[in-house]
Amino acid sequence: MSRFMLMKHPILIIELVLIFFVLPSLLFVYGFIVTPVITLLSLLIYIIYLSFNSKKLYKKRIFSLGYLKKKWLYFMLQRFYLNTSVLFLFSLIYYQNLLFKMLLDTPLLWIGIVFLYPFLSVLPQEILYRSFFFHRYKALFKKRKQMIWFSAFSFSYGHIIFHSWIALFLTFVGGFYFATSYAKTKSLFFVCIEHSLYGIFLFTIGLGYFFHHEFITTSF
Repeated sequence: MSRFMLMKHPILIIELVLIFFVLPSLLFVYGFIVTPVITLLSLLIYIIYLSFNSKKLYKKRIFSLGYLKKKWLYFMLQRFYLNTSVLFLFSLIYYQNLLFKMLLDTPLLWIGIVFLYPFLSVLPQEILYRSFFFHRYKALFKKRKQMIWFSAFSFSYGHIIFHSWIALFLTFVGGFYFATSYAKTKSLFFVCIEHSLYGIFLFTIGLGYFFHHEFITTSF
């Protein structure tokens, strides 16, 4: 962001910093005053409020699911196959004790995640970090690549609340994929499917451990 942008859009910059950096920092320092899901849903209410009261923020763009093209789907599945193969090998080598732990020990919780995670976690996150972010703050960035990298970084930083460098790394890579996908397709539906697939896979192979604060006993 240039000095010109800072002077021209001070309110947007303050809002961006508060939502994407101050709030996660407070949750990191003071713990889970409220659950991440409640936090996300509260931010979603704020986004809905803005979309109905701002002339520049069109609700049809923010909440439009878009559509799914076959060529996008093929590319997503190919990338998903390659990435999940690496993740599975990583889990097998370094975290064998976590492999399929949730699926085997608490299958009902795993089933609940499969059905509820896409709606209670993925959809609010993708609205916040992708559709809302790309439409609300596009005036702050000169190039689309800058928005993609910033979206990925803020998405990763939002997971600082889990006190895990693995969570930060995985969400940065995932955030870059999801931001790139949204920038290319403008399809909330597409990125929600992509995000859901990766998230459910992580919980299935055990790496979801690093995204479940009740089980985190160590910090950085």
